[in-house]
Amino acid sequence: MKKRNTLICFLLLCYLSANAGLNVDYTKGIFFLNEDWFGHTNSSLNFMTAEGEFLYRVYTEANPGEAFGCTAQFAAIYGDKLYVISKQKAEAGDTDYIPGGRIVVADAITLKKIKGIDNIGGSDGRSFLGVDKKTAYIGTSNGIFLFDLEELAVGDLIEGTDGASGLYSSQTGMMVRAGRYVFAAKQGEGVLVIDATTHRIHTVIAEADIVTLTRSKDGRVWAARNDAFVKINPYTLETETIAFPEGVTIVASWPAWNAGSLCAGVRENVLYFTNQGNFGFNGETVRKYYIDSGEFDPSFFILPDQTDEEGKILRYRQTFYGAGVRVDPASENLIITTTETGGSSHYQKNWVHIVSGNSGELIDTKELDAYYWFPAMPFFPNNTLPETIDLTEWNPEEGESYSLWLGGVVVNKENPDLGTVESVLSNSDESLVSAILEDDMLLLTPLSGEAGTATIILQFNSNGQLIPHAIEVKIGMVSGLKGGLQSGSYYRMSGKTLFVYAGSGEKVILSDLQGRILYSMVATEKELVIPSNTLPEGIYLLHIGGINHKIIIK
Repeated sequence: MKKRNTLICFLLLCYLSANAGLNVDYTKGIFFLNEDWFGHTNSSLNFMTAEGEFLYRVYTEANPGEAFGCTAQFAAIYGDKLYVISKQKAEAGDTDYIPGGRIVVADAITLKKIKGIDNIGGSDGRSFLGVDKKTAYIGTSNGIFLFDLEELAVGDLIEGTDGASGLYSSQTGMMVRAGRYVFAAKQGEGVLVIDATTHRIHTVIAEADIVTLTRSKDGRVWAARNDAFVKINPYTLETETIAFPEGVTIVASWPAWNAGSLCAGVRENVLYFTNQGNFGFNGETVRKYYIDSGEFDPSFFILPDQTDEEGKILRYRQTFYGAGVRVDPASENLIITTTETGGSSHYQKNWVHIVSGNSGELIDTKELDAYYWFPAMPFFPNNTLPETIDLTEWNPEEGESYSLWLGGVVVNKENPDLGTVESVLSNSDESLVSAILEDDMLLLTPLSGEAGTATIILQFNSNGQLIPHAIEVKIGMVSGLKGGLQSGSYYRMSGKTLFVYAGSGEKVILSDLQGRILYSMVATEKELVIPSNTLPEGIYLLHIGGINHKIIIK
């Protein structure tokens, strides 16, 4: 009986251990993708719960005996699925875990494996970007490949994205979408600008020394050289180079590619990045760049234990590894991954630091179980569904056209990217008004000259989640554009003249996409007249009623 009870207890413990991850809420917390120990194990996934508990190999917990491919460097949750991209399909030295391939697709809630893919057009995996509801891009060691999100299958190479210079000479790294374009960092060339509707290269921003890129809260694209930012207007594709202060560098992403440290604030319009260290890809300092003021904080956060009590630099100390830093969209805190210098057994020491993105104060530190994790990057679940702001009714006057920037209509707290408009799903009266999407602008034009009402239903794609949104358009019934903006504010265009109404005492600002203020005035009880006919044709920002709108002046 005693032996039988012992066996039952043992089996029960095995069952509880094997199912320990089943009760974990993977929608709240932080994921950590690991390269793992090259030559020994395939890549893995750790998770820190919202309560701060650190769980190891959670993907294997959900899929017993399985892992990712070899040297995974990038992961993202898009829609309801997790996508993990590895450099190679398998680690030959791993006899404990079944490899998942260069691409692993899993359920984002349960982490249960859906599919593994070994081959990406003969190339090694690098990065992933969801482009629309049907298509993603896979960055590789030799170009960008289309990926069918419905069939979960690798498609064709995007023409012109490949290279002939060898495995570590023509890689595609980080990618972001802004408006109609995808911007991709290309080793040795610069930034590829790809039309996301045709999947063809529109142009190349030639910057041979670009190492990584990201998109900031205000919608701009920021590419980084070792010594400067290249700020890109995603609509006009104009660029501006912003040199780093003396002594400031950014950690490189080539040749042994990682996802790069450059990342953007979610609520604050700022950038963070780590410095170039003594080992080519390691350092000890987080820099912060305040976009609106153009100021750098070159020592925003310095890793702990860098010096002894007398200020002497220690021989072995903490250093960033992999991407090194990311912004937690749920809290705006920085999530920092480190290991220890010295090589060999020192790499078994790993830490996760949680740092205030506002003050740079160290909030908490987690020391991981000793192992050669080699952390690749932190990434985050989608905790809440995207929301749409109160934009329900437009009232254009007869014969007038209106345009509204739709980037700010969808708010996704877990995704700093702006909502991407997929399509106009329906128009209840196409003879009354036309509704056309141009980049991320909705253009409305009355057609019949008669009074009437039409309902326009749009579909937004926010990080793979599709949200329908209805707008009621009333033609020839009420003067001006009302009901859809906060505080009863509206704007309308007559010819090239802009008319704005806002609550008394409210500020109205018109600026260009570089942030230069062109007009600033305080609203009264009358319509303000902005002589926009004096401005060059282009896209401008109008701040009114607490919302930024993009307007087109033609």
